[in-house]
Parts: sequence; C-alpha cells; structure tokens
Amino acid sequence: MNRAFGFVLLAGLLALHSTGCGETLNLTPASGKVTYQGKPVEGASVVFVPEKGPPGTGVTDATGTYTISTNGKPGATPGKNQVTVAKTTTTGAAMPANPTPEDMMKMASSGTMPVSKSEIPTKYAVVQGGLKAEVTADKKVFDFELTD
Repeated sequence: MNRAFGFVLLAGLLALHSTGCGETLNLTPASGKVTYQGKPVEGASVVFVPEKGPPGTGVTDATGTYTISTNGKPGATPGKNQVTVAKTTTTGAAMPANPTPEDMMKMASSGTMPVSKSEIPTKYAVVQGGLKAEVTADKKVFDFELTD
C-alpha cells in the first residue's frame, strides 16, 4: 500500500511540475497611465492577458497610474498582451453577504437593488476591446487614452 501511495504522489508531483506549478515567472516591469476623455481614471482595473502565461493585474491611483503584478510579483509576462480596462460603481442598497430569496424580493420590490454602472465604455473591459501592449525589455510603459 505504501508503494502505491508513493507512486501516486510521485505521479501527482510530476503532473504539477509539467503544468508549470512552481515554475519561475519571467516578468518584465509594466506600468502606465489610464485617461478617459483626457482625465485620469482612478480605481480602474487594468489586466494584461498574454498569449501564453498568467495574466497580470493593476489598479489605477488618483493620477490614473497603474503598475502590473503577476501572481503577486511585480511585472507582466513579456510578449504580446491583450489589455482590459474596467471601472464600475454600484448604487443602491448593499447586497447582503448571503442573500436569501426573501432578501432579493424585498430589495426588488422596494427598488433598492444594487445597480452597477460602468464609468468608462465597456468595450475596453473585454479582451477583444482593441487595447494591446507588447511588453519587452525596452518597452515597459503603456498609456491608454480611452474615448467613447
């Protein structure tokens, strides 16, 4: 029984290793600024989605500046990346942590359902939205000037 368990454990570890678990990421610094209609966008989520490898994320500050991190480490996966930028605000009552059907009915009948609204055009929040970044050792700053 111990030999069988050892074999299963070894096979599992080999499978994890072959899928990249524990693999060292080759990351390149990536940052920039997001503006919409010429003004900095604060609190936007910026995601770099590479052709191969894990996506990197960042959030814009009050000046619209972001810095990308991937799996908790600074930097983005080098190469061609599709980029998404999204920012929403929610109005209405706060949703209970674990809403029951009765909670939902009360909120719907009282008109206090939370409503999310995008503060920038939603076309930028999808991978095919047209935003791209080719991350290289020489190209590390990616500014996005969003329009309607």
